[in-house]
Amino acid sequence: MLDTGSTKSLISSNLASNFYPHLISEDNFIIQSAHNVSHHHYSVIKPLSKIFYENLQHKFHIFDFNPNYDGLIGLDLLKELNATIDLKNNRLLTRNAVIPIHSSENKIQNQSRQISSLKKLTIPPRCEKIVKIPVNTIQEEKYLPYQKFKPNLEIPASIVNVENSKCYTTIINSSDNEQYFDIKTPMAADDFEIPTNEAQMPNFDIPTNEAQMPNFDEAQVNRYLNENVNQLRLNHLNNKERKTTKDLYFKYKDILYNEKMPLTFNNASQQQIKVKDGTIPTSYTQNRTDIHTYTKKKFENRNGTW
Repeated sequence: MLDTGSTKSLISSNLASNFYPHLISEDNFIIQSAHNVSHHHYSVIKPLSKIFYENLQHKFHIFDFNPNYDGLIGLDLLKELNATIDLKNNRLLTRNAVIPIHSSENKIQNQSRQISSLKKLTIPPRCEKIVKIPVNTIQEEKYLPYQKFKPNLEIPASIVNVENSKCYTTIINSSDNEQYFDIKTPMAADDFEIPTNEAQMPNFDIPTNEAQMPNFDEAQVNRYLNENVNQLRLNHLNNKERKTTKDLYFKYKDILYNEKMPLTFNNASQQQIKVKDGTIPTSYTQNRTDIHTYTKKKFENRNGTW
């Protein structure tokens, strides 16, 4: 991969351990993205690939950034090679080599044409609907940030599983009218990182015995828990729904978290919901069922009288 936005050149841990195990050395460094900062500890100084026709060595930081690529050429190596990127002819020009660049631009253009030909999706009023959308990556798990298309039409932030540049996500229509959802370009999906060992986990200072636990009286606990109601997002609800939601919160407020009170933590993990083969969730409505009509139909189906 070629990335002028990266100040470091990278190599995958699999490639480094299989081909250059004797060249691996400790080297602490930081990878910073738009959503995360991670710390890493090893690098490889190795000869450049023969395609460059250069008798040079360069440092590659060991980092698994994408399972589809073994390495990344960053700005540091491009400067050392005095390289020029010829976008018109898709070529990388160095002092001694002309290297073709295999770009995914044509694939993205084809994808965009396919998107523009899709019919508009209709989202019923006060409804969440599962939709399949195109994204700007090929596969693997990605972070899909919050998107708002109209005042009452939005996609919440989520972790999605991308396959063939598409993923399933939820779109919410919080208005009382039908809304139309039309995608013109692939949505941006970002990388994210989940801690995989104890050394990477945040150092939470969690009380381990009763002597360390803060002493809250009942009035303090109630006050803290009542504060949580201000954190509820209720703008998309009507007055009756807003009251019902608040009543439900106050009924079960003792099981919800307040940051002023101590609590343990959970490790992030992937969840799966198993359904029958070929079953894809589509939508559910937040409107209440007409109980009178529903009961009447059920009763009549049993040859009863109303």
